[in-house]
Amino acid sequence: GKSGAVPAHLRDSHYAGAKGLGNGIGYRYPHDDPDAVLAQQYPPDELVGVDYYRPTDHGNEREIGARLVKLRSIVRGMVPRTSRRR
Repeated sequence: GKSGAVPAHLRDSHYAGAKGLGNGIGYRYPHDDPDAVLAQQYPPDELVGVDYYRPTDHGNEREIGARLVKLRSIVRGMVPRTSRRR
């Protein structure tokens, strides 16, 4: 499969010199958000928009698929903050 560098804002910033490398700068902690989900890039640049898991419409995967559509749209910045109520 494809791979790439971890985005700088997700890299470890808990050591001397990390900030100088750009590590952790701009990171937003999802659990500080009331919905615990933020629009933020998680995959490497090369993998943005790539979906590795595509649930079927069978059994429990139907419910998982509905949740995944919602989560992906939030993370990818496609859902305005005001319309994110559960």
